[in-house]
Amino acid sequence: MARFRTRLRKVCAVAALSASGFVSPQAFAAADSPRCVVPAGTVPFEFASDGNRLRGFIDLPATAGRHPAIVIVHGSGTTDVAKGEGTYNGSYREMRAAFRSAGIATVVWDKAGNGCSDGRYMHVDDVYARANEIIVAVEALQARGDIDDSRIGVWGISQGGWVAPIAAVRSPAIKYLILVSGPGKDFFSTSEYQAVNQLRADGVPEQDIEAAISAMRRALIVMRAGGTYEEFTKASEPLLKYPVFGKQLGITGGTPETYAKGKSPPFMRIWTTSADTYLSGLEVPLLAIFGDRDVKINWRESVRAYREAYERAGNRDLTIKVFEGANHELFPVNPAKAAQSPHASPLVPDYLATMIGWLRARDFTAPAATVKATK
Repeated sequence: MARFRTRLRKVCAVAALSASGFVSPQAFAAADSPRCVVPAGTVPFEFASDGNRLRGFIDLPATAGRHPAIVIVHGSGTTDVAKGEGTYNGSYREMRAAFRSAGIATVVWDKAGNGCSDGRYMHVDDVYARANEIIVAVEALQARGDIDDSRIGVWGISQGGWVAPIAAVRSPAIKYLILVSGPGKDFFSTSEYQAVNQLRADGVPEQDIEAAISAMRRALIVMRAGGTYEEFTKASEPLLKYPVFGKQLGITGGTPETYAKGKSPPFMRIWTTSADTYLSGLEVPLLAIFGDRDVKINWRESVRAYREAYERAGNRDLTIKVFEGANHELFPVNPAKAAQSPHASPLVPDYLATMIGWLRARDFTAPAATVKATK
């Protein structure tokens, strides 16, 4: 259960870097290994947050001038942006090309301890540390002469859809959000949704699924109530026969030490806070995108949460788009197969065009004349 560290630490810039947050291509390549050379046509990007030195790159449009920019925030899991081939946690090459053709610069970097970035997270899914990173990265972009500091936004997928709103409510420099497959509630709700879908995919009878979810709820309630490790393991014992509750969700298979951390006040902050808490604090335009075949995020719950949060905030600039036949990563799902389509599949039609059209309608792209010049 101790998967999320929530203690906020002071963020700082690397003193040796220029005000722009950049180093030379040669310095970037030497920082780790030859494989850390940035993709052709991009420029290196390096900054520090929470003691971790993070590396990535900026993909600038070919035209001159100050470009609007969009920060790419990965979902959970490992990253390797310099390698560039991974669609979900890689460099998002196809999406970057679409943004670049619209005159938008894109910014992407590796998580701490991943790819070409140094340091480590105390836990791999520290959403508050990741929000710190966004804020520092945006500050570095604002200092650049080739970035329009009045038109910087954030694109986030999955867990990135949780992280980006946290950063946006803290930083007035973030002018818009595009959230893809973002959670609308808390991690308990998301874990339950993932467990149900995985158990069904594994062929577990509905009656047994209901009993397993009931046991899961009971175990998590015991933890939230401050129960002992012995009380928790007894409550979660019925879950041991289902792999999804172990390796995938991290509910079973822990130790007294990890359990003690998991139920400590800092960790409970992330487990008990709902994503809509931050959504309701947003004052920026939001495009929320979902696939109706998503088995990782309860997209219907998220759609309700997004609408309710923006209504509470009095913010009317909310656009929700649900793509039929699309999975969590917005790849098409083959109805004849139980599993989601492999990442080698093309993105669902109109996904990229939807984002570009939404950005253009709000003047977050380059002027039309400039865009035509890049083609």
